Amino acid sequence: MNNLLTEFLAQLEQSLAEYVEAGFMADLASALARTGEVKRAIRLNFLKLQKQGPLVQMTKSFTRKEKMQAGLDFLNNWPEFAPFKGLWQAVPWADDGFYVPTIANDLIAKCQAYKLGLYYLQESSAMLPANLLHVEPNETVADFCAAPGGKSGKLASDLLGSGCLLSNDLALSRSKIMLRNLNELAVWHNVLVNADLNDLAKELKAYFSAVVLDVPCSGEGMIRREHKALQARMSKDPAAFHNLQLSLLEAAWQTLKRGGRLVYSTCTFNCAENEAVIYDFLHKYADASVLEAPEFMQKAAGLQSAFPYRGCQELTKGLRIFPQAGYGEGHFAILLQKQGDLELANQSWQDLHAYASKPKLTILQPKHKDEPKKGKASISKQLPTLTLTSKNLQKLLVEFVETTFEKEVAEQYVELFTKFPYFKLVGESVEWLIDLDSYGLAELNNKSKRASKIHVLSEGIWLGQIKLFKNGCKFTPSHNWALLFTTGQCQYEVKTSATDELYTKILEGKSLLKEDVSPYLASSWPTKTHYVLLTVDNYAACWLQLGQDFVKTLYPKQWLNSI
Repeated sequence: MNNLLTEFLAQLEQSLAEYVEAGFMADLASALARTGEVKRAIRLNFLKLQKQGPLVQMTKSFTRKEKMQAGLDFLNNWPEFAPFKGLWQAVPWADDGFYVPTIANDLIAKCQAYKLGLYYLQESSAMLPANLLHVEPNETVADFCAAPGGKSGKLASDLLGSGCLLSNDLALSRSKIMLRNLNELAVWHNVLVNADLNDLAKELKAYFSAVVLDVPCSGEGMIRREHKALQARMSKDPAAFHNLQLSLLEAAWQTLKRGGRLVYSTCTFNCAENEAVIYDFLHKYADASVLEAPEFMQKAAGLQSAFPYRGCQELTKGLRIFPQAGYGEGHFAILLQKQGDLELANQSWQDLHAYASKPKLTILQPKHKDEPKKGKASISKQLPTLTLTSKNLQKLLVEFVETTFEKEVAEQYVELFTKFPYFKLVGESVEWLIDLDSYGLAELNNKSKRASKIHVLSEGIWLGQIKLFKNGCKFTPSHNWALLFTTGQCQYEVKTSATDELYTKILEGKSLLKEDVSPYLASSWPTKTHYVLLTVDNYAACWLQLGQDFVKTLYPKQWLNSI
């Protein structure tokens, strides 16, 4: 054991000594030294596995037992996982989390199922906060300090396409990573924001029924997993985090409705950032109380009660994870409730009545100029401009869906576009807010203009881009929209299996030829240029554009370098 680890453990013992039994610190020291025992884990993405999306919303929540069985069925039958059949073990506190068999560690981040968004790589301890909150359909939910997006993906899955979800992170770089992760997971009914939590709290008072607050911390629970974490921890003072964490909790509390629930969590061991924060908060806010964790969590292997800091037994309703138990690396989570009665709407967003349309004029105009010829002054090219109303934009989208999707699917989209005619242009990109405007979150755009620190990165579904030409405009569908479909919904489909190499070629950035694609096309080759959905074992993978003698892949090029 190195000197730095010894020094850290001595500091930690001062924080935990009065709450732990003899031998606890020795067991923790031994576990932290065994870096090779870190277990990898995945959270299955039931947004994709259950094919939830704008056209398919689940009508009932699945029980924990049903979800776990469905998850095992998928893992034991997915073609790429055939060598690992029967080796998957459930994370005790999650209904959709599974430990990766050791022999699959090298494959798990490379296989097609991962790139299809069928699961998300997440340390088992990090699954605790969202599972403890256990959101229900129709709730208004916030995930603060949300990057890189694992918790938001779980919350979106549990909402079943109802209610609304706001995901926020202070760091713009991390927010952009989260945007990509949520796109890959096919999260579609949410708003993603990059803002200071204090600024959001001013605009969204008493708004949410459920909140996850996984605060910045000293990261002691990451020491065994990341070799730099110990050095980073020793350069920090846990006591300095305490005040920041308490202030974030107070800000998040302002956004919570009466009767609402909030999970406070960290990935660190010491009391100063965990029980001590909640102790101070409870003494300051009389409307706050601690809720018991679900009974199955109280009995779950790898979880133990939080400590009675300064004799406060209420704090023992919280949960802790320590690595020596062998189920996770380190976490603290506690479930709080604001006094009062909570009322939730009981309808899906598809059942909401259409509200008054607010068409807005949008000017599309390319910004580039012709390069000046040698010896001549620069002359701006006379480029066309296009004025779109919500109605015009809707017409353009209807034309696309009627020529791309099967008749029944196209009719459903036309009906939804009519019922929820709320579109937003960001540059050339088109976002469909669906019903999010009715929740008031769309107003964050207006508020962000007044309070420049609130940066709305995305709302609802990014449908695609509108390209402007001399004779009109053209709509190109986004990869995000492609991921919301399933087999049999498009007029043309390239049907492949995880055992085929076509999708692998796309992920490797290789060009495709007509002869590569033809064997997998479920119908004859289109006579005109057409957008085609590529599926892998019935799960949407990406768009292809097929012409008379060419194939164009629409998989995002900026995502290829991470494969």
